[in-house]
Amino acid sequence: MTLMIVALCSSLHGGILHAQTNDTLPSTDSLQLLTDTAVVVPKKVSKNAIEARVDYKAKDSITFDFKNNKAYLYNKAQVNYQSIQLESGEISINFLNQELRAIPITDTAGGTSQIPHYHDQTQDFDANEMIYNFKSGKAKVKNIVTKENELFVHGQTLKKMPDNVTYSHIARFTSCDLEHPHFYIVTKRAKIIPNDKIVTGGAMLFLNDMPTPLALPFTLIPNSIKKVSGILFPTYGESQRQGFFLQKGGFYWHVNDYLSWTITGDIFTRGDWTVSNAIRYRKRYKFNGNLNVEYGLLQNSDPIDVNYSRNKSLSVSWQHIQDAKANPNSVFSANVSFFNRSSQTYNTDLANVFQNQSNSSISYSRNKLFGLFNFTSSASLNYNVNTSRMDASLPSTSLSLLQPIYPFRRKSRIGDAKWYESFKITYNLVERNDVSTADTSFWTKENFANMKTGIKHNVSSGMDIKLFKKFINWNHTANYHEYWYTSMTEKGFFDTTNTAQLISERRNGFYTTRDYDYASSLSTTLYGMLNMPRFFLRAVRHQMQPSVSFSLRPDFYTYQSGYRYYRDSLNREFRYNIYEGMPNGNPSGYKSGNIGLSISNTLEAKLRDKKDTVTGEKKIKILEAFSIGTSYNLAADSMNWAPISINVRTMLFKKLQVNYSSSFSMYARDTVGRQINKYVWKEGGIRALLKETERVNLSLSWSLSPPGKDGKETPPPTVHVRQSPFSDDLQFITDRTDFSIPWSLTLSYSFQYNIVYDQAMTRHYRQTLTQTLNVSGDITLTEKWKIAMQSGFDFRERKLSTTSFSFKRDLHCWQMSFNWVPFGNYKEWSFSIKANSSMLSSALKYDKAHSYLENSYQ
Repeated sequence: MTLMIVALCSSLHGGILHAQTNDTLPSTDSLQLLTDTAVVVPKKVSKNAIEARVDYKAKDSITFDFKNNKAYLYNKAQVNYQSIQLESGEISINFLNQELRAIPITDTAGGTSQIPHYHDQTQDFDANEMIYNFKSGKAKVKNIVTKENELFVHGQTLKKMPDNVTYSHIARFTSCDLEHPHFYIVTKRAKIIPNDKIVTGGAMLFLNDMPTPLALPFTLIPNSIKKVSGILFPTYGESQRQGFFLQKGGFYWHVNDYLSWTITGDIFTRGDWTVSNAIRYRKRYKFNGNLNVEYGLLQNSDPIDVNYSRNKSLSVSWQHIQDAKANPNSVFSANVSFFNRSSQTYNTDLANVFQNQSNSSISYSRNKLFGLFNFTSSASLNYNVNTSRMDASLPSTSLSLLQPIYPFRRKSRIGDAKWYESFKITYNLVERNDVSTADTSFWTKENFANMKTGIKHNVSSGMDIKLFKKFINWNHTANYHEYWYTSMTEKGFFDTTNTAQLISERRNGFYTTRDYDYASSLSTTLYGMLNMPRFFLRAVRHQMQPSVSFSLRPDFYTYQSGYRYYRDSLNREFRYNIYEGMPNGNPSGYKSGNIGLSISNTLEAKLRDKKDTVTGEKKIKILEAFSIGTSYNLAADSMNWAPISINVRTMLFKKLQVNYSSSFSMYARDTVGRQINKYVWKEGGIRALLKETERVNLSLSWSLSPPGKDGKETPPPTVHVRQSPFSDDLQFITDRTDFSIPWSLTLSYSFQYNIVYDQAMTRHYRQTLTQTLNVSGDITLTEKWKIAMQSGFDFRERKLSTTSFSFKRDLHCWQMSFNWVPFGNYKEWSFSIKANSSMLSSALKYDKAHSYLENSYQ
């Protein structure tokens, strides 16, 4: 039973102690309220008085020794002083020297319980014994276990100063949360500064209580949740191609809360080196981004090799994202990715090795410009490392009306809108400046002098009409395009030294041309329902959207539209457009009048479901989308029908995703493969239509995983190709390691069939068939072991694609992984073991890898 008494502590040197009490009687006589209070007699306070009130309680007993000025609390004792809270089995307070001592309860067998626990605003720890001085704020603790951010500190003797700085004698630092940790760093002396750093004397690493040769004369460990500057420890190892190396070593500079800079380097004994700069910046509610620049010198082989060469690698990436809250009417963004051939040839990341084209773009957009327009300006650069060709648009500008113009709409409308009020006019302008050349001559004055500039004005008018009580939608669109150019190119055959050559001549100036077209469509939505209440299949719902469209484009194969012709040395005539290759295109050729026909379908079913106690039914989708369409060209003199296209998308058994698309030609072919003006069903019946298949694409994807503890299916982890075997993160199969998922499996199948027209072949078309099967998944063998894999098979090449395995082991406070590509051109492996703590992972780790780049040196 808890003992609650009123402390007679005013006589204990003026100290203020308060014990919990259940006495509810008022302690003041109401008659005393009439006493003259004008004269206040101050109390005499002892110079040894405690500065603040002390609250205390205990479960068994609280005793006072007035002769020696002491108090004793037994069983679940608790003392609260200012922001300090102390709980222990036994607590004694010496009021003479203002000192508190806490120890655990010891039973007859020598066991202990209710170990002292200390808590304040900055620290939480347990200890076998603690002595605290109220006046000085100093504390002496024995056999302490405390936590500093991610580190656990096991101290034999610890002294805590008033400023919360702690000095420890014989201390062990570890990130393992067990009472007896798997590993620890032992030091004789240590100074712990909360939210700053930990400084130690000589330190040695122990694994399972066994000393290791890893020792340092002193250590400096960051001890702050805030980012601080510091040295980044490199990874060491040996590469058969590049020799011994130090990688990812450098310096991290935390400039301020908005900006940080990391510089790292790789150096190899055979002469290769790389320097990387990474700048991160962020301002909350404004923007964030990062800039990475990597430059290095790489060798393709040994210096004694005949084909020896030294190559400079360069890669630049910049991502800038503006927060949507910063300025809703003005947005600036950047996504720059540039790399040269050397940086890709010797890239250890398989995900980047197959990437041969870099794309970069910078854009700025402004809404409500002058209250009328939306404005966008962007610059882009595309570089193909295989062809060494650069294509740039510097810049591209777009200007469009903020809102359509409705010339016939009433300002004050009463009743329903008239059909002509939906007539609207829109306008937008697109301006581009394009440069295209080889990388060696891109940054030259002559190249930019040949820049191609094109401006395109688009004026569009349209009208939406509802017919038969809004049952049918009738849409009309008329488009007018005006093209402005600053140059044009004429072509011709000329005799040069008795040899006829095609010569192109560019002429600068101001040139204009134009084209226009018209389109109209009728569409509606039809619904059908089949009810079968007595069967397991209760109902089937069919939704169909038929559409008929018509488009008309006049003949722009005219001189005014820029079309010319020339004759070669054999007097053959070739037609071309003087604005070919100019930005924003040029007027199209022959006239056309197409009638389009299409039908889109959706099929749903309602099934009986005993698990649903409310409705007893459930809905499923049989077909998410099924569409079929074709078109008829009124302007063509023969073979007017376009191929029939079919698209299907659905989900089967809640797991199997199916996507299908195909196109079939209605016209037969002759003996050399050319299409002739004769329907296929007249040649071989309706089945002959399948023989004229021009394109078939089929993809199947099936993801499987067992249900979780809540009965819901666990989603399979995201699969990636891999990351660099020399990087800190070696998990290349999945983006996370979740040991709670027993297993997962993803199967995908792709089938592609195409007819490609090829004039150079005897038969004017060739058939291509591609089939691939990909499989990826993982299995948790135990609570600590997980195996993952990814592979595939190409049926056309009859060989496996890049196959990789990943083995992961949870070592409680450590993490171990082994990644392996066992065969193929990219055969490699990597091994890593490191501490889980972010404070120690950069120093306590071991990486070993064999890159696919080493295969040629075996």
